[in-house]
Amino acid sequence: MMENPKKFDGKSSSAFNQWWESVTMNLGFYPETVDRQKIAWARTLLTDTALVWHLHRYRKLRKNDTWANYSAAIQTKYRNEREAADIQLKLGQLKYQGSIRAYLIEFRALNNFAQATWEALWEKVELAMPDALLDMRFVKDCPITVSLRIFTQAERERERERDYV
Repeated sequence: MMENPKKFDGKSSSAFNQWWESVTMNLGFYPETVDRQKIAWARTLLTDTALVWHLHRYRKLRKNDTWANYSAAIQTKYRNEREAADIQLKLGQLKYQGSIRAYLIEFRALNNFAQATWEALWEKVELAMPDALLDMRFVKDCPITVSLRIFTQAERERERERDYV
């Protein structure tokens, strides 16, 4: 059994997109689930203003609601259209703090949602790293050089895969 996504309160649309992705991924694990069950399960994941929205919709539509309509309505209500731009901003503000591994893990996690191109990504890396660290790129077999080379190759490959999808 999969763990349920965290609850969504409806107060911050910035958290909606990732939450909704978790919801749909969980439902994909249970393809036999019917619309009424999906809607009832979604209700268990809502609190505060999101729950108020859900209950209002339920009182209005009762058993006439479908998952397709519910899904479209909740996304219209809460989807953060600026999420990619917000994450681009976070990428630009991310700073190296002593661990290249920690920096690259956080960087990649943010870019999974931002989907920035390689050129834009590298510009952000160069702005985040201290000059002394960037100068090490040119030292053969330096652990930092190797990490950046692996990261560079992986990000370019991911960008090519996105272009083909």
